[in-house]
Amino acid sequence: MNVDPYGDRVVRAEAVTPVQPVVPVQPVVQERVVIQQSAAPAVSQRRTVTARRFSPAQVMFVAMAIALGVVGAVAVARAGLDGPLDQPIVEVAGFSHTAVLGLIEIGMAIVLLWAGLSRDRGAMLFVSILFGTASLVAAIEPSVGGDTLAIDRTWAVVLVIAFAIAALTAALAPSVWRSTTLVEPV
Repeated sequence: MNVDPYGDRVVRAEAVTPVQPVVPVQPVVQERVVIQQSAAPAVSQRRTVTARRFSPAQVMFVAMAIALGVVGAVAVARAGLDGPLDQPIVEVAGFSHTAVLGLIEIGMAIVLLWAGLSRDRGAMLFVSILFGTASLVAAIEPSVGGDTLAIDRTWAVVLVIAFAIAALTAALAPSVWRSTTLVEPV
């Protein structure tokens, strides 16, 4: 069943005439004209900043490398490389050495120098712990390696103490930063 909602009423539409506004309408967006002017360059000076990091552990490692390298070189020079490396036993800085021990000390000095110049705290700490442990083994058992090193227990203890101090310095010493600023006119 289809029911008409308006019933019998008739709906008519009348024609409507548009109303003109009384006040003229302004556009919402205004047009702006930008004229670019040539400007002088904004940069009139150049800055160069350099930064350097310095740690007391670096100085200590380089100094230890030089000292250990000198002791090892003197031991190799006195013992010589022309015969067996475990003979003769020579005395350097009051401690007995062989050419083998001198070569090991030169190798340790090179690694210490690398660690000190690398400025890497982890490398310095690793090297000092490694060499300190090796020195501790030699201090506990001086005849390690069949007595080819002929290392004195006292010299091994000196090395253990030196590497322990180096490890503490590498772990705890602060890094000092220095920066330099250079300003140049362009």
